[in-house]
Formats: sequence, structure tokens, C-alpha cells
Amino acid sequence: MSTQTASSAPPPTPVAQEGPGRAPALIAVLLAVLVVPMPISGTAVALPGIGASTHAALAPLQWVVNAFNVAFACFTLVWGSVADIIGRVRAFAAGVALYAAASLASAFATDVLWLDVTGRGPAGSGPSGWGI
Repeated sequence: MSTQTASSAPPPTPVAQEGPGRAPALIAVLLAVLVVPMPISGTAVALPGIGASTHAALAPLQWVVNAFNVAFACFTLVWGSVADIIGRVRAFAAGVALYAAASLASAFATDVLWLDVTGRGPAGSGPSGWGI
């Protein structure tokens, strides 16, 4: 003898929704996540050239790489909160725009301090918004 109870809750809706817009969104996210390690390894390879052109010592050059890593780690939770407020798509777009603008500022840096403060730090906080 078994008794069945009727559940008043509606059946759960599937999380993954199908549609034509899902493939481009997936490709955009995958490409963005693929790009995240490139600034770290690319900068490490370019450090001798950066040091030669800016006449910087070793300690400031270490901060060129560390500024990106520290900003990336610190702003991950912040971007999660921002995404909760403005939405995931807008947060993703804002992270990409911040990364692009900071990378452009890095290209015009004339010394290591300028590179760290206006380029690598903000460039590290941008990709934190991509993985949310």
C-alpha cells in the first residue's frame, strides 16, 4: 500500500535553455576565457624588452606582472556582486571594455609606474568579470 502525495510546487524548469543565440554566447565566453592567461604569460616574455625601454630595475618590473595578478584576484568577488546588480551580460561587456581600454593605456605607457597604475592593474580587473 503506497500513498502518493500531490506536490503543490511546479516542476523545475531546465537551467539550460535551447535556442539559436546560445552558440554565439558560448563561443564568446570560451574565447574570453582563453584570452585570460595570455596577458600573464605574454607580459612575462616581454619583461626584458619593457625593462630595456623604460630603464627600470628588477623590482618595478616584477610589479608589471604582479599588478595584473593582484587585481585579477581582488576584483573577482567585486565583479560577482556587480553582475548580480547589473546582470551577467552587462558585467561581461563591461569587463571586456575595461580590459580593452586598459590594454590601450598600457600601449602608451612611458614608464613602469604608468604601466602598472593605468594599464596592468585595470587590465587585470577586467577579466575578473569574464568568469562570472
